[in-house]
Amino acid sequence: MRSGVSLRTLVTLSLWGLLAVTAVLPSWCAFDKLELALEAETKRQLIRELELVCLLLRQRSDFQDPQELQEWFMDVARPLEVRLTYVSAEGQVLADSEIPFEQLKDLEDFSGRPEIARALHGGVGYMTRFSKTVQSEQVFAARSVQFSPKIPAGVVRLAASVKPVASLLDHLWKVLLLVFAAASVFAPLLALLLISRLKRSTHTMVEALDALGEKDFGQRLYFPTADELYPLAHAFNRLAENTGSSFLALISEKQQLEAVFEAMSDGVMVLNARGRIVSINAALGALLDPHARPLGRRPLEVLMSLELQHACERILGLRGAPADVPQTQLTIESGERTFEVNLVRLEDSDQGPGAVVVFHDLSRLKQLEKVRQDFVANVSHELRTPLTSIKGYTETLLAKSEPTPEVLAPFLEVILKNTNHMAKMVDDLLQLARMEAHQEVFEPAAVNPTEALNTAWKACLPVAGEKQIRLENHLPQEALEVWADLHQLTRVFRNLLENAIRHSPEGDAITVARRTQGNTVTIGVANNGPSIPRHHQRRIFERFYRVEKSRTGDLGGTGLGLAICRHIMLRHGGLIWVESPNPGRDNGATFYFTLLIPPTDGESETE
Repeated sequence: MRSGVSLRTLVTLSLWGLLAVTAVLPSWCAFDKLELALEAETKRQLIRELELVCLLLRQRSDFQDPQELQEWFMDVARPLEVRLTYVSAEGQVLADSEIPFEQLKDLEDFSGRPEIARALHGGVGYMTRFSKTVQSEQVFAARSVQFSPKIPAGVVRLAASVKPVASLLDHLWKVLLLVFAAASVFAPLLALLLISRLKRSTHTMVEALDALGEKDFGQRLYFPTADELYPLAHAFNRLAENTGSSFLALISEKQQLEAVFEAMSDGVMVLNARGRIVSINAALGALLDPHARPLGRRPLEVLMSLELQHACERILGLRGAPADVPQTQLTIESGERTFEVNLVRLEDSDQGPGAVVVFHDLSRLKQLEKVRQDFVANVSHELRTPLTSIKGYTETLLAKSEPTPEVLAPFLEVILKNTNHMAKMVDDLLQLARMEAHQEVFEPAAVNPTEALNTAWKACLPVAGEKQIRLENHLPQEALEVWADLHQLTRVFRNLLENAIRHSPEGDAITVARRTQGNTVTIGVANNGPSIPRHHQRRIFERFYRVEKSRTGDLGGTGLGLAICRHIMLRHGGLIWVESPNPGRDNGATFYFTLLIPPTDGESETE
């Protein structure tokens, strides 16, 4: 429990206690011993003076009467500053240096005085008591003596006042009290000074610690080497330096891990001990729904896969599942995507185990595998159809012994048509392969797209004439120029026109138009044939991909034209796409592609 007493009060009381222990009690004991020592010294001094008086009395034995003794006592007592009294064995006072001689007879019997009684029994009597005769505190020393035949035997008593000793002790006691009072007054002042100094130093240290808590690791404390807090300041500076170095190292390591984490092409998900998502990287975020908020949710709420959820629960030991598998691997499907998932349990003694889930997207590989399979199937089918026709007609001709020219000509025309179709298909495949390998000649320049369109349309006129298809050209004849290879641009127009003629109804028209935005020209080739379903539109530029699944004997196209157009546009740095149906209608399709406007004289001409 925190005490309600302030530090100042505690220090003041501590100083007072220290003063009492180190000064008051020793002074009290010393004062008591000094008092006893002074009493002992007074006694010794008084007895010595008593022995001196007795010696002087024995040396002078010619006293004639007590009055003469009285006068001698007064002469001796004056320089010694004592009182001399002579008492007979019967207790009568015969002489006293302090009382007139004529009053001695009125004094009471002194035999009952303790020091007199002690001296009469032999030895030296000593006593400190109040004297009724002189009305003051006195120290008495008495001894029996016989010094003159004319003076009866008795006791010599020497008395001294205790006032000098008492005054000395009283003065000393007052000095001690004054010292104690001054110390008691200055103790709080000293405590205040100490606390103020400590408070300033403590405030400085608290500010430094607060700065350290705010990650200001450049904070340092500076105290003189003689200061009591110097070791603490030195330790703080070392702590700040080591903490700063460790923090920077941790930040650097954290940034490196975050950079690796975010740069990974595979999706990564981190789970806590409760199976909740605590972090995902950018790659996984791009695979998920952009409106989803995965943090704090279960994997099942982000990716609809019970198999993944059960694997996470098993590796974390949730819902009663034993956590006996440190890592596992599985393949899941979510929507149109396929993932190879690796799960690894992370041990954490403080918060329990967690898990890292890595998603390797196999969708592209699956798609490429399907494209490869489709390509093999399509090539096989596209070649098999004309080859079957060639083989059949050839076998028929060989079966006839001597075919007539009327029979031979149609058969040879069919064989030639199929042979030309296969030759065109092989040429297109070779051309596509050269484009993918960047072996095709590419010489861009400022060209008029109308020139390329007219050249392509002339090549398509025989086929267009059979279906009475006409061309509506909305491109300007001379004002428009684009940055392109004229030969390849002509090939793009021809493939798109052939595709439009093939799907347009008889007697219809094909429309070519353009729009300009910034430094980009967008050209569209539109037809009014059947519309293309939306889920097919992103795949029709694949080689041999066809919207209609049923294959016929139509040899009008090779199935490679749109794929060739896409590669040509990629070489030009442009785009190609389809929009179907046409705006305001429920049929038709428009193929768009973009080209750059030629750079001006002040701009560099780059490919």
